[in-house]
Amino acid sequence: MKPTTLKSILAGASALGILAGGPAAAQEEIVVGMAVAQTGWMEAYDGEGTKMAQLYLEKLNAEGGLLGKPIKVLVADTKTDRVEGAKIGQSMIQAGADLLLVSADYDYGAPAALQAQKANVISFFLGASDPKAGVLGVGPYSFTSANAAQLEGATMADWGYTDMNFRKGYSLVDESIEYNKSICAGYD
Repeated sequence: MKPTTLKSILAGASALGILAGGPAAAQEEIVVGMAVAQTGWMEAYDGEGTKMAQLYLEKLNAEGGLLGKPIKVLVADTKTDRVEGAKIGQSMIQAGADLLLVSADYDYGAPAALQAQKANVISFFLGASDPKAGVLGVGPYSFTSANAAQLEGATMADWGYTDMNFRKGYSLVDESIEYNKSICAGYD
């Protein structure tokens, strides 16, 4: 996720009054929750994006915050567990999260993102490429920083056919996560 992307989302949501609770709200701070895997195999996907977001939010705070308000960051470990992700998402919303960053895969980020959606709070996947990671699968308050996995699969197939002159292809469908299903569908 590019720092400018996160800044644009934060600034845009604040300008619209979404993060500040509406124009009449007198909110002292902006709360950003991170419902991400700090343990388990998803940590390999969430770890660096989480660190980058934390560093960027620290930088924003050092520069005076966002729209003059300090940013408070809440981080909790979903443990690469969907049920835990839903619980953490719900607890962060109850703790006042104005924005929720979630795991970088639809399967593991959606449980927390759906909790944000129910509360009309913006959620942002750290890098999920499945089209359901965002508006299509979670709802109108959900977004992702990644490109479409189908495009990746189609690009690989096109490269093989056009540049490598492959004429026989084999598609292996790994159904362990939605990203894998989507990339294979794009390849097909």
